[in-house]
Amino acid sequence: MGNGEPAEYVSAAPQSAAGPSQDLAGSIENLKRPDRTRIVDSLAGTKIGMKTTKARALLCIFLLAVCVRTIRYVRWRGGCLGAEGQANEMTRIAQAIVDTGTFSHPYPFPTGPTAHQAPVYPFLLSFVFRLPASSRGAVQASLNILFGSILCAAVFATGLALGVRRSTALATAVILAVIPPSLAVELCNDADATLIGALAACIVGATAAWFHGSKHYVALGLGWGGVLLAAPALAIFYVGCLLLAVTKPELRNKVPAVLILTGVILAPWMLRNRLLLGSWFFIRDNIGLELRVSNADDALADPVLNSQRGAMQTYHPFFNQTVAEEVRREGEPVVYARAGRDAVQWIRSHPARFLTLTCQRFVNFWFPPAFRLRMIWRVGSVALAAVGLVLLWRRERISTIVLILLFALYPLTYYLVQSFERYRFPIEWAIVLLAVHAVREVVPRIYIQDAISRSARA
Repeated sequence: MGNGEPAEYVSAAPQSAAGPSQDLAGSIENLKRPDRTRIVDSLAGTKIGMKTTKARALLCIFLLAVCVRTIRYVRWRGGCLGAEGQANEMTRIAQAIVDTGTFSHPYPFPTGPTAHQAPVYPFLLSFVFRLPASSRGAVQASLNILFGSILCAAVFATGLALGVRRSTALATAVILAVIPPSLAVELCNDADATLIGALAACIVGATAAWFHGSKHYVALGLGWGGVLLAAPALAIFYVGCLLLAVTKPELRNKVPAVLILTGVILAPWMLRNRLLLGSWFFIRDNIGLELRVSNADDALADPVLNSQRGAMQTYHPFFNQTVAEEVRREGEPVVYARAGRDAVQWIRSHPARFLTLTCQRFVNFWFPPAFRLRMIWRVGSVALAAVGLVLLWRRERISTIVLILLFALYPLTYYLVQSFERYRFPIEWAIVLLAVHAVREVVPRIYIQDAISRSARA
């Protein structure tokens, strides 16, 4: 009463040992009905308003990214995704789907059914290949623009799910929208980098939300199944997240359900592979082949040089017709498994050379060859991301662990086999997010410390 508050508000605020949230709930319950209804309606309206604001921000980021990428594509000098971009495994499979209705023939030489690529993007690309050849490049670039713009918007939502400041998430999304980290990968790339990047951002956000209390574990399990069908390289990260969930009592009993639901999505493709190719394996069957072309006497860590004059010319069926004939006669699983055994034997007999190649591939993954300014950007962003990871640990430990798992587990495969710049692209957004987080947290502290010092001197 001495504070000037109404009597009913003062008497309705008993001290409870249950905690401030229950005190607040009890206070609201003891209010007069009109007052209680007014407060509940106000809270509900605030929540709806926040959702509306978030949706508008997502839409604005998406549209900004679309505009920037479209302008950059129109102004791109030289050809971009023309007929010359239709000659890799991904596009050849898409063409085979159109011509024969089968997921097959990834190489210049007919080899039959394949699981060399994950199924999602080639099936999506097959719709593009039903169009006239003159319009395919523009439509495919439009797909890249779409997925790249979805990625930018998803980063904003994922940043909020990870627990960074709203301003940090928004700034990261805008930076990615206006200044794409690798425009050549986003626009003039006939592989699935932009799709995988968008899916990676979405699934990391959904997984972080699950660790923070989201109840949508059914959608998470199904979503992971779809993501792995498009990007099996994320499988190690998926396993790491499940193991992390097992350590949390409130999530432990949901892990089997997530695992089963993921398996339900993956099962038809794996069954198809068993029936057509004669073996059980996880989505793709090419790990043995990739190990062989990456670890041999003539293997080079640079994937471009390795393709031009290295082990790719010797062991890969795309370049070597003799190997392609073996694939046609014996099937991919047999030939690829034999290549994997040869690679392991070579690694055991050449440990020093293997260690050298692995170190070179590690550097190539995190710092792909680039012009000076871009290399400065990459080195600086990785350094800032490391600082941001430390700062995020103080704010959101579970989110920090999720990102550590992403950075530690996703690239493991690419240390053992050759990797192109597009393989790093799916986690580029996370590096930028943490770099922006570091700047957002450190700069104000420096400014405040400087102001305090000046005040003290005055």
